[in-house]
Amino acid sequence: MTDLELMRAFDEEYLFVGRFLSEFISAPDREYGLSHEQWLILEAIEEHDRWLLADLADMLHVTRPAVSSKISVLVRMSLIEQQEDPEDRRKKFLKLTDKGRKILKKLRDIHAQRFQEWLAVLGREEAQRALLIVQKIEKELVPNDPWTNTQHLRNHE
Repeated sequence: MTDLELMRAFDEEYLFVGRFLSEFISAPDREYGLSHEQWLILEAIEEHDRWLLADLADMLHVTRPAVSSKISVLVRMSLIEQQEDPEDRRKKFLKLTDKGRKILKKLRDIHAQRFQEWLAVLGREEAQRALLIVQKIEKELVPNDPWTNTQHLRNHE
């Protein structure tokens, strides 16, 4: 396969697989009216119950306004609540509500089952190799590409 043929094959696969991965990963979340990023926020809040908005923005590699809009939706859906820091009333910590915990558990179970389907096809070794390739692209290609506005990619809200 020539370099041009390899490039074209990557382009063709990207068009389909990129959309498929996005759909596959976020489909269960949409059933509950959530984006995948909102599901990740719920996961993060459960793991560490004293998240600040700025910390979540850093973790997700997005802007504070992008996280703020997602958090506002989660609050309106009664999945999370904001609690003032008694030492600094300007700070608000995020906590899951009972409803948020229930939905998170359901989604976690669905995501785990779907991931097991992937592992059944790929096997653990191949899945780990695929992850390493994606991580290498993220760490070595994305930040160094002069044609790519990585800030835009990270903050696609």
